[in-house]
Amino acid sequence: MQSCVGLNKPGRDMFHIYRMCVIALTFVVSMGTGSSLLADELTAADYREIEELYGKYAAALDSGDGDAYADTYTEDGAFRLDRDGVAGTPTIGRDALITLAERSHAGNQGNGRHWNNAIAISATADGATGSAYLVLSNVRSRGISVTGIYRDVLKKTNRGWRFASRVVEADTPVDQSVTVAELTEADHAEIRQLYGKYVWAFDLGDPMAYADTYTPDGFIRVDRVGAPGIPTVGHDNLVAFAKRYHETNGPYPRHWNSGLVITPTAGGARGTCYLVVFNVNTRDVMLTGRYQDTLQKTFEGWRFAKREFLIDPVAESDE
Repeated sequence: MQSCVGLNKPGRDMFHIYRMCVIALTFVVSMGTGSSLLADELTAADYREIEELYGKYAAALDSGDGDAYADTYTEDGAFRLDRDGVAGTPTIGRDALITLAERSHAGNQGNGRHWNNAIAISATADGATGSAYLVLSNVRSRGISVTGIYRDVLKKTNRGWRFASRVVEADTPVDQSVTVAELTEADHAEIRQLYGKYVWAFDLGDPMAYADTYTPDGFIRVDRVGAPGIPTVGHDNLVAFAKRYHETNGPYPRHWNSGLVITPTAGGARGTCYLVVFNVNTRDVMLTGRYQDTLQKTFEGWRFAKREFLIDPVAESDE
C-alpha cells in the first residue's frame, strides 16, 4: 500500500478510508476461512473425544451398565451384528440398546472384555465415520469369543460425540468349537442348565435369550414322521422364530423335558430327551415328541449346534 505523504487533506482522508476498508475486508475474510470449523473438519479435541467414546462404550458394555451404554448413542442410534456377510437385525433406540447391553452382560456372566485397536476416524460433511478392530475375550475361559471390525457413523450432538450407528462385521472362524476330551461333571451340569435356560427363554418370550442357547450357526428343525421340516438356521432367524411362536401362542405353553441322556461325542456331546408341551390356560396337551440334539462347547460355554424335534403321531379318534 503506498504512503499518503505528499497528499492534500482530502486525499489523505480518502486514503485513510481506503486503508480502513482493506483492513476490515481482510479481517472478514480471515474470520471466514481461518477461524471457523468447516463441516468436514475435525479438531484435535474432536479426535480425543471420539476415541474416549470408544473406551466408554466398551466399559459400559462389559460392566452391564445399560444406561451408560445407551448414552454412547444418539437417541435413534442403532447397533447391528453381521455374520458371514449377512446383515443382522438392528437394535434401534435407547430402550432396546439398554436391554441389549444387559442381556449381553448376563449372557457372558460378566466375563466379556471388548478390546479395540487401530481406531481410524474420518471427517464427513455431517459428522464422522470410524472403524476399529474388535476382539471380545472371556476372562474366565481365557478364550476369544468374537473378532471382527466396527463400522461406525458418528454425530456431534449437544451432549458431545455419539454413535449414530454401529455395525460389527464378525469374522467367521473355521471352527468355533472347543475340543472336548471327555465330559466332566461340570460339563454335565452346564448342559442340563442349558436345557433349562432354553425352556425358560422359549416359554417366557425372550427371543434373544432363546437364540443365545445356540451356536451362531445353530439350527432347529421340527419333523413329523416321514416329513422332515425346514430348518431355522442362524441367530437372527432363531430370534424371529421364538418371537413368532410367543406372539402366536402367548404365555400359555409350557415345555416339559424328561429322560435327558447326555452322551460324549468326538465333537462335543449328544443329548436326547422327551418333550411334552401343554397349555396352562386350557389344560390341554399341545404336542409330544422327542429331541435329538448335537451340542458343542464354545468359548461362551455349551450351546446347541443342532436340535431335531420329532413330533409324535396322534392316533385318530374313533369318534
